[in-house]
Amino acid sequence: MTGVRICILTMFDDDDSVFASKLAGALGYLLKGADIDGIERAVRAVAAGEALYLAATARRMQAFFAASSGGGHAQALAAQPCPGLTPR
Repeated sequence: MTGVRICILTMFDDDDSVFASKLAGALGYLLKGADIDGIERAVRAVAAGEALYLAATARRMQAFFAASSGGGHAQALAAQPCPGLTPR
């Protein structure tokens, strides 16, 4: 087994939630409004080890991490990407 792969399905589309999930190791991030085909495609892609994000989310992530590649917010998220998530 190669480990657990995570695809987030949520109603939250704010930058902090999206970026924290990425820093915590999620390979996919979808909104609950996604159609069933999109959800199935995402689950299969993530299970195969591929990253899958909505195009708009991927652009925001790319811009955020490129702009803050040495600065505050990304480092703070990296230190504790999902503060409410327990090891369990």
